[in-house]
Amino acid sequence: MTRYIVRRLAAAAAVLWAAYTLSFLLLSALPGDAVTNKVQNPEAQLSPESAQALIAYYGLDRPLWRQYLDSLGGLFQGDLGYSITNGRPVAELLGEALPSTLALTALALVIGLALAALIGLLAN
Repeated sequence: MTRYIVRRLAAAAAVLWAAYTLSFLLLSALPGDAVTNKVQNPEAQLSPESAQALIAYYGLDRPLWRQYLDSLGGLFQGDLGYSITNGRPVAELLGEALPSTLALTALALVIGLALAALIGLLAN
């Protein structure tokens, strides 16, 4: 039984890693990014030094493989970085959204179970 659980956990970790890697590659393949958009936005009124510091902070001046390893390392350390739109830590923003997300998920589960029970009763 322990071997089965270990294999399932390893498979789950592999799926999470593959999803993270695929998401990273697809987002990096898209033209432009949020930092470049903010730097090029005239309403942001960023000086060239500030723009360069922002690009360096988010690691966009590094090769893609280095960006990937840095972001993966930050993920394992719990450092999700800062939001580009409002400058707050991403972990804090996720923590604020978690209660409403869990409430919505619980409501969907209750509705799904009720519908499944009703369909099960009507099928007999």
